[in-house]
Amino acid sequence: MEIPNTTDTSTRDLNQSCSGAACTFDMHEYLRNLVALFRKCTGSSTTTATSPSQSGGAFESSSFAVPGFEHQAQQPSRSSAAVSKSRNAQVPFSGANSPHQRRSYSTSATLFSSASSSSSSQPPSTGITNQNTTQPLIDFDRLSHLIPNQGVVGADSVWYVVTTASLLAFHKEAAVGELWKYISQRCERDSEMDVVSRQLAIARRIRESCLKASVLVGFPRAINALLSLHSSISENNNVPDPTDPSKPTLFALFTSDKPLRTLDTFPSADARYARGEEFFSQIYADYTKRILSSMRSTSAGDLDYFAVTSVYGELMSEMRILDGRETVLLEFVCCLADEVGAQAKGHFFGCSNLKVSGEEMRGSIAMVREIAGQLGNVNFLRNVEGDGFRFLGKAEGW
Repeated sequence: MEIPNTTDTSTRDLNQSCSGAACTFDMHEYLRNLVALFRKCTGSSTTTATSPSQSGGAFESSSFAVPGFEHQAQQPSRSSAAVSKSRNAQVPFSGANSPHQRRSYSTSATLFSSASSSSSSQPPSTGITNQNTTQPLIDFDRLSHLIPNQGVVGADSVWYVVTTASLLAFHKEAAVGELWKYISQRCERDSEMDVVSRQLAIARRIRESCLKASVLVGFPRAINALLSLHSSISENNNVPDPTDPSKPTLFALFTSDKPLRTLDTFPSADARYARGEEFFSQIYADYTKRILSSMRSTSAGDLDYFAVTSVYGELMSEMRILDGRETVLLEFVCCLADEVGAQAKGHFFGCSNLKVSGEEMRGSIAMVREIAGQLGNVNFLRNVEGDGFRFLGKAEGW
């Protein structure tokens, strides 16, 4: 398509401004006419859908340079560049293969405006939420039935212990508060005994599960889980009984509990070590010395001492809330959900040594898989089918 000659009028304007024999060059008048020419060129290229290389060619072929001012002619004023940028921003740049070795200023402006518009053309959305902070919907009702012969709100049920451990290991510790809300409502609906007493017993077991899981999944996650539990009880169980306002609320009872572990718990450091060593040996049985020796040789003797004295002597061996069978099951679940096969295997057989039933074992494995599925953790579901977790198949004949 033929490009209209838009330079004639502007050239005539320049000539007319120099009608006298002794024409004095006026830079301002020259630039004004140059801007007018730019507007006509860019307007023509837009209406005729010409490419930037074509418009650049028309611009470069125009002869309007004034002797002594070639440099100014090649570098227009800021106002003309701004006009070129604003007009050419509407035209996509497609002249990468232009045969010209030089680009006109208008072509360069088009390239710049295209790059800037591509990075800022999409405004930030205000309707997008951070998925990491959005709590997943967990089907606790389904989880509560995966271990047979256990009540949903049983004071000795282990399904909510396993669920708590799994949520922490899967980095969903904030969902512990939702777990409590579900259990609290089920207690009010299903419990045949004093509701507050049943709720308090279960709340203590969930709290102890968070404490014992802390050394397996990380202290920060246990802290967050305990805060979530505390907040949920405060929100759901802190209203006085209208029939007996003097009766303390569940929240008041829960927060007034005395610690189970204090400086007075053990008469000596030797007694603390002995208690930890006893429970550790119950879990690992004939492999106890080998495991402690491995810990000692890889840590200059610190890890085995810490494990026996602190992890087991102080934390795990406290069994007034969770007994040894429930504790080793919790340890196994944390290791399984965290995909540490060697440690999961050790605690898997530790569960056998502590007489965890086959139903509890198979149900716990099913619960971990179910929670992973509900969370969309396909990597976990794929990884636990690998060779490092073949030992899980032994639970079928437990």
